[in-house]
Amino acid sequence: MLKLGDIATARLLFRRAVLAGSAEAALDLGTTYDPLFLRQLGANGVDADMNSAHKWYQRAHELGSSEASRRIERLASTPRP
Repeated sequence: MLKLGDIATARLLFRRAVLAGSAEAALDLGTTYDPLFLRQLGANGVDADMNSAHKWYQRAHELGSSEASRRIERLASTPRP
């Protein structure tokens, strides 16, 4: 869904996978809120939410994702609008 640009459906599916304990899904869910990712995707009309991105990256970290720490650091250095 994410590759098709359907962010809302992707978020729903990722949330379900996070509830099942998937660190990868939490990381992917964070990216759907990450302003840098949304810019790369060219997702017009989708609002970035740095707080939500951080929340899901933190959850990914708690579930064992090593990439999540890097994303949290990168997000912290991203200028706020």
